[in-house]
Amino acid sequence: MKIATFNVNSINKRKEIVQNWIISENIDIICMQELKTINQFQLENYEIFSSQQKQFNGVATASIYPILNSKIIEPARAIYTKIKDLHIINIYAPLGDLYMEKFEYKLNFYKKIINFLSSFNLQKEKIILLGDFNIIHKNIDVFNYKEWDGNVTFLPEEREIMNSLLNLGLFDSFRELYPNKKEFSFFEYRDKYFKKGLRLDYILVTKPILNKINDIYIDFAPRKLPIPSDHTPVVMDFNDN
Repeated sequence: MKIATFNVNSINKRKEIVQNWIISENIDIICMQELKTINQFQLENYEIFSSQQKQFNGVATASIYPILNSKIIEPARAIYTKIKDLHIINIYAPLGDLYMEKFEYKLNFYKKIINFLSSFNLQKEKIILLGDFNIIHKNIDVFNYKEWDGNVTFLPEEREIMNSLLNLGLFDSFRELYPNKKEFSFFEYRDKYFKKGLRLDYILVTKPILNKINDIYIDFAPRKLPIPSDHTPVVMDFNDN
């Protein structure tokens, strides 16, 4: 099975990119963020559950398998779906601002996510928490960590949020498989050569899934297309039996 996270930065502008990509990559489940629309949309052969907001935010999970259960955790920012025996939490975390109430909103957002996770047995159940976290976890996850010291997404409070999630019993699947690989999922539009990137998009999993991962990769191809998102997809390939 392949599951992907992709901040599309407007589904209206990038639906064709998404549709072509999920077909070419044989994606079973795609979790999208920053839809920026209230219009309902379809992806051929996929069932969709979403929480949307006009012009801003918005998250959607699309699956070739039936969605057995679903819930909005935070409107337009976090949704839960049960697909097969997988518990999938798709998030688009607030960016935050250290000197404004937006940063408190970001901290409270993650408190809600952690509280929601507390209803599961993270040692035994198959849980996937994925999406745009708007957090740079480690020095290796940014092109030049010294340039980002003291900036939002790389603050000690934010890095501690990621530590808290991992301490609950989640694993950063990309870093577990590739502890020394320096690759990024977000690049500013001015960065033509994809050098000054950040790893903001994560797929965190519980151990029952970690042990069945075949590969996880960041696919740069969609980022190189005309009119791309500033993010590119992260894909996890795993055995779901």
